Order: sequence, then structure tokens, then C-alpha cells
Amino acid sequence: MKCSVAAVVAVLEAFAAQRDRQGNLLLIATPDEERDHGACEA
Repeated sequence: MKCSVAAVVAVLEAFAAQRDRQGNLLLIATPDEERDHGACEA
């Protein structure tokens, strides 16, 4: 999980560094992914 978060943050940093970027990126994460998926239930 930590490696995946690091990879996503790297992508967000690369996107933010582009001067001519268009659009937005939004990172949505749930802290309870590895146990019961409680945060994912609505």
C-alpha cells in the first residue's frame, strides 16, 4: 500500500509541475483498505 501511495504522489507532483497542464487530478484514499473496507461503504 505504501508503495502505491508513493507512486500516486509522484504522478501528482509530475502533473503539478507541468506549466501547460489542463484539468485537475484528485487523490481520494481510504485508510481502511486492508481491513473490512469500512470507509468504502456508504
